[in-house]
Amino acid sequence: MSAGGTGERKGDLPDAVWSRTLNNMGPCARFDDLTAGAERSFALSGLRQTVVARELDEVIPALVRVEELAAQGLWAGGYVAYEAAPAFNPALDVARPLPDEPFSGLPLLWFGLYGTREEVEPFKPRHRLPAPYSVSAWTAEIDRDGYEQALEPIHQRIDAGDTEQMNYSFRLHAAFAGEPSELYRDLLLAQRSAHGACFEADRFHIVSASPEGFFKLSADQTEVRPMKGTLARGRWAEEDREQATRLLGSDQERAQNLRVVQAISESLGSVAASGSVRIEEVLELERLETVWQLTTRITAEPKAGMSVVDAFKALFPLCSITGLPQAKAMEIIAELEPSPRGVYCGAIGYIAPPGAPGSRANFNVAIRTVAIDREEGLATYGVGGGISRDSSSSAEYDEARAKARLLTERRPDFELWETMRWEPPEGFWLLEEHLERLAASADYFGFVFDRERVRRALDEAAGECTDRCAVRVAIGRDGETKAYLLEGGIAPRTEPGSGSSVRVAIARDAIPSHNVFLFHQTSRHEVYSNRARASTVVPADDVILINERYEITQATNSNVAVLIDGRWCTPPVESGCLAGVYRQSLIENGMLAVRPITTEEATAAKEIALLSSVRGWQRAHLVTE
Repeated sequence: MSAGGTGERKGDLPDAVWSRTLNNMGPCARFDDLTAGAERSFALSGLRQTVVARELDEVIPALVRVEELAAQGLWAGGYVAYEAAPAFNPALDVARPLPDEPFSGLPLLWFGLYGTREEVEPFKPRHRLPAPYSVSAWTAEIDRDGYEQALEPIHQRIDAGDTEQMNYSFRLHAAFAGEPSELYRDLLLAQRSAHGACFEADRFHIVSASPEGFFKLSADQTEVRPMKGTLARGRWAEEDREQATRLLGSDQERAQNLRVVQAISESLGSVAASGSVRIEEVLELERLETVWQLTTRITAEPKAGMSVVDAFKALFPLCSITGLPQAKAMEIIAELEPSPRGVYCGAIGYIAPPGAPGSRANFNVAIRTVAIDREEGLATYGVGGGISRDSSSSAEYDEARAKARLLTERRPDFELWETMRWEPPEGFWLLEEHLERLAASADYFGFVFDRERVRRALDEAAGECTDRCAVRVAIGRDGETKAYLLEGGIAPRTEPGSGSSVRVAIARDAIPSHNVFLFHQTSRHEVYSNRARASTVVPADDVILINERYEITQATNSNVAVLIDGRWCTPPVESGCLAGVYRQSLIENGMLAVRPITTEEATAAKEIALLSSVRGWQRAHLVTE
């Protein structure tokens, strides 16, 4: 989330230092929008007071008080928990935690009132690893079998006509120690969402990388942008496009989104000027770091005197995270979900003082959100998805786990690389193929890519060559481009059947094929080299890597071909290998067949080759001792 305001950042401090500086000033709040081209972040500090509600009858008076204090010139930042819903609509049912349950002390509402708002630099990926915090393995309170069993009564309720669709969710728990704001940095960068928020709420710390806006309220417009429809990102460009097309073409996901949009539009109409509700940007694909989402934008002109409390009464909680009809869906949620939701699926945001540019109020739907109990050293994270008559329990469980990937997926700073062979008089070998692969990876990761800038950098670097050489081009997320010669000369390009042989060994340890960095040429080369060095004791020139299915994938710097039954074969990209440009040219020329290759087949093969656009075709022999 972002908003205008007053105050200037003091000094040019690195992000981590700035975070600690703010913490030393006392409790603070931070809000971030990291969507490409819109990066903006601000922090609230100088805590004047807090407003807390622990009982339902305290919620509305507390929120009214928060709005009053904001009107007096303070910035309000905080949350409203999911279980506060009956305060705004008594017809809605929720479960409350038992006194001895984790997070039972979490208030229904918490807001801090701050005197200062300051622009801060958006987070950048950290260069240092490990992070200044520790998190144990995340443990789900329900496994796949339990999830499938839980969905049976939901399908029965749908068949009985009690509900059209409902969201079923569960929690993951982990032990936590260290700096919560640094966890926030990592989660936000793993998601690159528009509605990030992080703040201290007494003993609790709330960390949200939500991609979904609840409502944004300004003088002349109220905006709601519900998300309904989720599918995991693909691992490489082609697979990613297929996933996006699959989501956009899903009749089930489209119908759920539009039904939610209809219900929200009707609710928004109760606090909007007559006839002002508009449905815009229908079924837009929104690409996040780990998932694709379907979104629709709804706008309306607010009635005169519309308050934040009025918006909550009309819209909270958003039916995209409950189901329809909402009252019945929430009744089933209260009955069947294994634990209360807490902050998850509530709302997190801020209320601005008069005269501040930007939104008067801006709240997210608190998904992709971690709550930390610092006294107990415990963290909790909720995941879920919409269940309809046609929902597959296995697919829905996979979707829920995909939404939890940001808990463990880290995106340290990295560059996109392409390494090319140059020799006179031809120049760069397979240049256009390299540029296409670089452009596809830039699009996948959201990097700025300027093809002509890349060409100029390559030509400038090649101008230093007098003989054969290897040139590497590297681009950063912001489009910064550099090209340079790699040290050492390169041999004449070898063709199949020629040249000397190199020694290769097969790794003992697998690299999981879901690691996205396997499918793109980046500076994150340790995904190959570190694992390779650690997983073989056999002296060799290179190591052939394997996946979790004991299929070979590639060598650390080359693709692999194996002669099987008189036919040269290479692993498919799906096995966990980079789509090499030389490899692809051999496939297109009919010289390579594509199929999975087991370690047993590779070990038994009479001939193996390494394939590289820098070195060409290299004969190889397998060493085992």
